[in-house]
Amino acid sequence: MAVLTSLKQFNPSDLDAFSMVYNHFDMKHKTAALLELRAKQLSQQWFLRYDKDQNEELLESMRYFIEAAEVHSSIDAGNKTRRSCAQASLVSLQIRMPDTKWLNLSETNARRILVEQFQSQEALIVAEAYGLNQPSEWALVLWEQMLNPELTDQFVAVLPLQPSMLAELARFYRSEMQARGDQSQFSVWLIQMLAEED
Repeated sequence: MAVLTSLKQFNPSDLDAFSMVYNHFDMKHKTAALLELRAKQLSQQWFLRYDKDQNEELLESMRYFIEAAEVHSSIDAGNKTRRSCAQASLVSLQIRMPDTKWLNLSETNARRILVEQFQSQEALIVAEAYGLNQPSEWALVLWEQMLNPELTDQFVAVLPLQPSMLAELARFYRSEMQARGDQSQFSVWLIQMLAEED
């Protein structure tokens, strides 16, 4: 451990040296944490780029997240493995759709982008990466998609409709009914909304 103390004191930014020490002493938790740190640093470097079409940093970041997931899986750290895989998927999404900021979102912005998604696959990636894959989070997403049956069908095909999610949807419906009056008024509003969509 004297080697680590020396590195931390005299060369704290030499990530390659830390990696060699962690691998030599089979420090898998530290190795995985270092890989995740490198992945995050590379994605930050990409955001500082002027030309976002050049995505070498993102590809390298995705590789580090995948390597971290492999290290986590070798020590039976299931949740950390899943989290690293979700981060790699999010980086992949950033590469595929560079015009939208997917990485390093606050929890509020992650929720906002989750609700605004029209494709269930992208929404699922965002939910997994930001820890929002909960029935209560999906209820608002489904509610926002209710006016477009094709999108709702797409989301329902991917998501299991758990009782808590259905209860949450019912709560949204009741709130809308109370805000707009009786059901006939809500139906008129819904028809108007559908007509505006066309």
